[in-house]
Amino acid sequence: MSVIEGVPNAQVPVLIQAADVVVDQLVLGWYAMFALEGMALGKPVVCHVRSDFHNLYIGAGLLERGELPLVDASIHTIKETLRHLASLPRRELHEIGLRSRAFVEKHHSIKAVGAEFDRINRELSLRPSRTSVNG
Repeated sequence: MSVIEGVPNAQVPVLIQAADVVVDQLVLGWYAMFALEGMALGKPVVCHVRSDFHNLYIGAGLLERGELPLVDASIHTIKETLRHLASLPRRELHEIGLRSRAFVEKHHSIKAVGAEFDRINRELSLRPSRTSVNG
């Protein structure tokens, strides 16, 4: 097991690629950029997921039940969670990684985020400006 700290950002994807599992935060209750990087690289990501946050996203229609591929663990359960993951066949870890990559593509890709902003702008009846940046 390795902890990534104080390394140049360019080196992080290389280190994630070499890992079997990525562990993000275990306290706050939701995922952030490091978890996204791990999922985008097709890795299983361990992260604490608060049920109220999870249910909020499902209730708002932003997630489907069972869609979030994160492996939930807290500071109290991390040892057992890592032991469990270590006992899984490699193909199961690979399958979690595939779901992770698909999740990021669906919800966090440039295409997905752009479509969401476009939807919001259309709802607000905002149209692109006809004036140029230079004009």
